[in-house]
Amino acid sequence: MKKPLADCAVDPEILAAINDVAALCSSLGHEIVEDELPVQSHEVLEAVWLHWAVSIGTAVHRIDRRKGSPGNISRAGKFVQLLWEKSRAVTAADYLANLNFLQQTSAGVTRWMKQKQYDVWLSPMTVGLPPRLGWLDAQVDDPQVVYQRQRDFFSFTPLVNHMGAPGISIPLNWSASGLPIGAHFCGHFGEEALLLRLARQLELARPWAEKIPAISSS
Repeated sequence: MKKPLADCAVDPEILAAINDVAALCSSLGHEIVEDELPVQSHEVLEAVWLHWAVSIGTAVHRIDRRKGSPGNISRAGKFVQLLWEKSRAVTAADYLANLNFLQQTSAGVTRWMKQKQYDVWLSPMTVGLPPRLGWLDAQVDDPQVVYQRQRDFFSFTPLVNHMGAPGISIPLNWSASGLPIGAHFCGHFGEEALLLRLARQLELARPWAEKIPAISSS
């Protein structure tokens, strides 16, 4: 899987790394098929983030009920406040429709994996290399800008959370600047053991425990 849910470009180093991981898996005896998830990417990404916003709003509401009085949402930070505000605009009917859409999409991907006889699917963890510290800090930048950055940057893997499927990230590649590049594997529900065996095989083939990113400052 090389296409993120967001409509954005993927860093060439990321694409090269995921191709390399696929080749490594093939060399270890695994059958590799290039394919993409059978979903409407934009709609799924919108649904995931709406669900996340409502989850934040629900958490705030639960805390307020436990305390017995409304809290100061601004103390939670600008990004959480933004998600909380978005959650307040979602009706119960819209939330249930959105949840139903995510459930149907997740079930469709599960059926697709079984029909295709795929044991796992492989994708990058992110669309780009690890960003500089502060790039995702809504206390520094406009929280709406950070919201968009997060939506794009992490748009390969969010559906896995709603599927309830196991996933694992393995640092099999390193960028030209010495930063780790994660490869993400997702399996069928209840197949954690398979992913762990795969991770162990890959670690033996390409050990990473002694690799440490370079330290730099600017």
